[in-house]
Amino acid sequence: HRLQIKQARHLLALQQIDKALALVYAILESDGLPLDLQFETLLLQGWLDPVINEGYSRQRATLSTQVRDQQLLGEYWRSVARARTHRGNVAEAYESSLRALTYYESCKDYAGQTLALHTHAICCVHLEKLLEARTHLERAFQWAGPRQDIGAINLLHQIFGMVASRLGDHSAAIHSYHETLRAEHQVGRRIDRMMDMNLALEYALLGKYVDAHRHYESALKTIATESHMERQECYIRLNLGLLYHTIGKQQPALAETERALALARKLQNVYLEGYALTNLGHVHCALGSYSIAESAYQAALALREQHGETILALETKAGLARLTFSTDNLTLAQEWIGPILRHLESATLDGAEEPFRVYLTCYLILNVAGDSRATSLATQMQAELRRQAMLISDLTLRDSFLTNVPYHRAILSLAQFPVSLGEGYANLSLYSG
Repeated sequence: HRLQIKQARHLLALQQIDKALALVYAILESDGLPLDLQFETLLLQGWLDPVINEGYSRQRATLSTQVRDQQLLGEYWRSVARARTHRGNVAEAYESSLRALTYYESCKDYAGQTLALHTHAICCVHLEKLLEARTHLERAFQWAGPRQDIGAINLLHQIFGMVASRLGDHSAAIHSYHETLRAEHQVGRRIDRMMDMNLALEYALLGKYVDAHRHYESALKTIATESHMERQECYIRLNLGLLYHTIGKQQPALAETERALALARKLQNVYLEGYALTNLGHVHCALGSYSIAESAYQAALALREQHGETILALETKAGLARLTFSTDNLTLAQEWIGPILRHLESATLDGAEEPFRVYLTCYLILNVAGDSRATSLATQMQAELRRQAMLISDLTLRDSFLTNVPYHRAILSLAQFPVSLGEGYANLSLYSG
């Protein structure tokens, strides 16, 4: 049985999921398995089978209180963290990944520590603890690098690229993704099936929309040949829909976003559902379907506030502000941006999907209302935009970031052509879609 478990782990490493799963179920059907072997086999079942089996989940939980193997307990809590992350229970996943790390540290399992830190960093990203995520990843690199563990290093580069991107350091993100490609070349096979997705995100953030679209389409083709990729498909379609929305193609944006929402609900992932509902609000607002847009925004806001996603909840409120402004309700629009302005008094919008769109929404509403805070907000958002641009070492990409992204271009133009009272209504409607 120990040999069969090793064989199943080897098949998992080779991504031969169906063969590994068949072997695992054959082991589980055996009689008289010792507790530690039963526990390890159930752990493998949890990693391999995308369909949650509540019976096996309960068995794993029960055995976790009886088994004393620190390495297996670390693996158990890492699997719990992953499952909770996939279900959108990120705060609980955060605590679970810390427990996993504690167990791995107690038995000096450096490979396990690297994986636990990777899982914990993902939780930090979801909870907008980006600097903490970066710290954990840098620590993990110190362990994985000297051991030349290409698989672990590749995983770390993937999440490090995402963290760097969310912090505005696109040069570091691009470097990480190139390192992933280099690792794939070293081992002679495709490790990361989502590399096209990562590159598409970077291109979109930099305003290189044609390149981004090409990589999104390539990513969809890649996952079409794989099984159990619904979560990845959901994420790709979410972002492809947002790209279409940004460049003014609202019908394809609607189609992609609705497909993403259906997938998020099928997966019971409230984190992705919040994104899909917010983006759906953007699209319907641009199409003039204001009542549908409001319902989508309100549903997204409820999810995001319930799960403590502070910055993302503010982004949804910015959408509601644009919506109410578009229906000539300036007073309600001002109420919606109130929490955003209070947040900006002592913090930034790090972690938002489109932070400068939020800034611009607040500025235009303040300006139309004749609020003196519009001037200081314009100065603040222009300074923040230039600060982020300076993090992009490639001058061509920096210029694209400043001039091709519509919200960035509009912010820079305010220095020369401030929006007048009468122009505010027309201009704000443009930033609804």
